[in-house]
Amino acid sequence: MKQKQTNILSDIQTLDLLEKYKIPTADFRICHNLNEVISASKELGFPITIKGMVEGIAHKSDWGLVKTGLKSEEDLLTATKEIQNNSQNHCLSGFLLQKHILGKRELIVGGMKHNEYGLCVYIGIGGIFVEAVEDVAFRAAPISEIDLQEMISELHFKKIFQSFRGDPPIDTQKLFAIIKSIENLLGNETEISQLELNPILIHHDAPIAVDALTVKGNTPVKDIQPRITSLDFNKLLKLFEPESIAIVGITDTPIKWGFRVLFNTLEGGYTGKIYGVNPKRSEVLNIPCYPSISALPEVVDLAVIIVPPPAVQPSVQECIQKGIQVVLVITAGFGELNDELAQTAQDKLKQIALENDLYLIGPNCAGVVSPDPKKLYCSMIGRYPQPGGLGILSQSGNIGNTAMSWAMEHHLGLSRFISTGNEAVIKNYHYLNFLGSDPKTKVIFSYIESAKDIHLFFNELKHVTQKKPVIILKGGKTQAGSRAASSHTGALATDYRLFRGICVQQGALLTEDVYEAVETAHLLSNVPLPRGRNVGILSQGGGWGVISADVCTKAGLNVIPLSENTLKRLDAIMPKWWNRTNPVDMVAGTDMDLFKNSMEILIQDEEIDILVILGIGYIGSAYIRLQNSERAKNLGLNKLSEIGTQFEIKDAEEIAKLMQTYQKPIIVASDTTILSHGQNINPVLKRLEEMNIYVFQNPTNMAKAIAHLCRYSEYIRNTPQTF
Repeated sequence: MKQKQTNILSDIQTLDLLEKYKIPTADFRICHNLNEVISASKELGFPITIKGMVEGIAHKSDWGLVKTGLKSEEDLLTATKEIQNNSQNHCLSGFLLQKHILGKRELIVGGMKHNEYGLCVYIGIGGIFVEAVEDVAFRAAPISEIDLQEMISELHFKKIFQSFRGDPPIDTQKLFAIIKSIENLLGNETEISQLELNPILIHHDAPIAVDALTVKGNTPVKDIQPRITSLDFNKLLKLFEPESIAIVGITDTPIKWGFRVLFNTLEGGYTGKIYGVNPKRSEVLNIPCYPSISALPEVVDLAVIIVPPPAVQPSVQECIQKGIQVVLVITAGFGELNDELAQTAQDKLKQIALENDLYLIGPNCAGVVSPDPKKLYCSMIGRYPQPGGLGILSQSGNIGNTAMSWAMEHHLGLSRFISTGNEAVIKNYHYLNFLGSDPKTKVIFSYIESAKDIHLFFNELKHVTQKKPVIILKGGKTQAGSRAASSHTGALATDYRLFRGICVQQGALLTEDVYEAVETAHLLSNVPLPRGRNVGILSQGGGWGVISADVCTKAGLNVIPLSENTLKRLDAIMPKWWNRTNPVDMVAGTDMDLFKNSMEILIQDEEIDILVILGIGYIGSAYIRLQNSERAKNLGLNKLSEIGTQFEIKDAEEIAKLMQTYQKPIIVASDTTILSHGQNINPVLKRLEEMNIYVFQNPTNMAKAIAHLCRYSEYIRNTPQTF
């Protein structure tokens, strides 16, 4: 049964607020009896909308208290009686008559005060199905005009902002003015927690609010003023480049983490000094052991603690007494558990660390990796990526290891990896600040399940993204109970929508899975940023070209028609039956220079910002297959494929040369990657990866990664995506 609510402003109070802040509304009249209703209808003119004024009801249409599109006095009288009947169990204080606004497009626009995210605003597709459609974008206030353009671009139904069924494009300047008015209203009116305009009807090009909901509430908003989020860079650098390490809890039992972390560190080739702490052992794997931390022969740069939970606090205190400044606690059993004693133990660790200026990493983390300069691979699971520019922050050791496994497979170099664990002391934003200043790190990937001190995280994110790309994968996106919210705002404003919107506003790239994240990181690490979203596609097969055009368009890229000059140049080298369109299908041409020449013509087209190459490596794949075929050897096909493979390798090298010459991204995808593994590595694909050119296995992943590349380029150039 629907319940009335005491925290909702009356219609008159809401209308007064909208007038005070100059938010455009439909012309209206307040009536208290039938005679006033009839008189007001003559002033407003038909068609007309009538609403029953009952306090405490959020969505009057659900109660039968709203009648729209009334075309005559007879319709109006019938509607008035129906509203009176439907409100018999409520206190009907009068009627609100509104001039019926003709508009085919309905929006929802609003704002809210959130205790973690601060003052936020949103825009989306409105009407009675707003919660079913869930097509809405959020940002933190204050927003800019660029923010609004990007919010619109995120909507699935963004086309309605363009010319629509005979109506002109929506005037986004007027829409922007409404949002700024909402920001001012919520900023000035301390007793108001939410304002929702739904629907805003678009009359010709102008947005006009025809219904509004105002919610009272004293929402405590955390201080979101910028604060220092940096640590001593050189001190935290000891975590990644220690001259010496002590592993506390070292053991010679292979199934225990105290053995496996040591083993992985040795396997990685760590060039610094390693000491063990175990009173029952004199050495493990030729590493000298000491009975206590205090007995160590020197003050190590990094202590790694792998002891049972009750022994962690004494070990940390002994590190402090020894003068060790950086401690990594791998041991679990603290704040990650739904246990009061475990949380209390973590709080005590935090207190001790803060009181002694100790950089405590974790607890409950999987380790640290930093290939250069010390070959540090001190982690629970052995992964040994080569040195490079990708920095990984992960609250999950498992996700971090997945990313490092992919990086190893595809020769994507790593600068740093840290499993942040419970973040009792050192938070995600501290590591973000460090990697933002780290000259070895070019691109950052962060997996987050729950961001600590979210306003500080957003503040640091904004600073870092202006220097280098930050890719974020958020775990735990669902929010149980949002459907119980009293307003559309409450139902739509899930934590993930707010988190995602504000991250995008700060320049981050949000991905849906770890593979999308690392593929995007590979592009950002190795190809030039595009000037725009115009894509040219060169395909060695028609079907892949068609699919790629579809997924690129869906991802917000522009598969543009080719210029007349480009068509003429291609006519001169292509078979006469070629398709003369974009994507360019090479129609199984046999000219060995056709691929190279076609690439160069397309990359030289000034209207093309990004060149997509589909289907490289076919001859290289055949070469691998034919080496084991006696029939092929008897026919000399193995030698022929070997010669063809050399031509393909030259084409691959041409891709790198063209990208360097024209400073445009060239993105490659091929199904030949499916067969290139183990002992059957395709030599063409191998050569591409040696030149840091990643080959996507399917067009869909490729299009998503290109869209992220464009998004970051637009952010850096301060030019929003057009819709």
